[in-house]
Amino acid sequence: MHLSVLFFNHYIYRTTVHYLGITESKSTKIMSLQCVNIIAVFLLCQQSFVDSAVEECSGEAEYSISGMMLRRHIYKTITGAPLGNVCLRECYRDVRCQSFNYVISKETCELNNRTKEARPEDFVPNSDRYYFKRDKDRGSSM
Repeated sequence: MHLSVLFFNHYIYRTTVHYLGITESKSTKIMSLQCVNIIAVFLLCQQSFVDSAVEECSGEAEYSISGMMLRRHIYKTITGAPLGNVCLRECYRDVRCQSFNYVISKETCELNNRTKEARPEDFVPNSDRYYFKRDKDRGSSM
């Protein structure tokens, strides 16, 4: 626990004892119950988050495949992309984009107008790339 949290908890404890005129044993019980309530709320929120994430991801998933690329369907190249999330954002902005290759050594995105499912003969190994298929909202710009 952070030191500031400990000081805050101690301050709340002492204030409760002083202003409410309750004994330290009752105050300790109250603080324990508050901690239990906080933990219960946290666990409920966490479960709610997990449930909503599962619900949102229940359709076809977006995924990347390391060491593979889709060739002959690159219509746009974006340089200076240190992370693949730049590629994903650019792909979502362009309705033509159905997938992309990320070139690791060059930090470059190659936007594709096809997927590996549509053109399996063009899905080839390449150790310097990873392939990412865009499923979410395909065919509409964001």
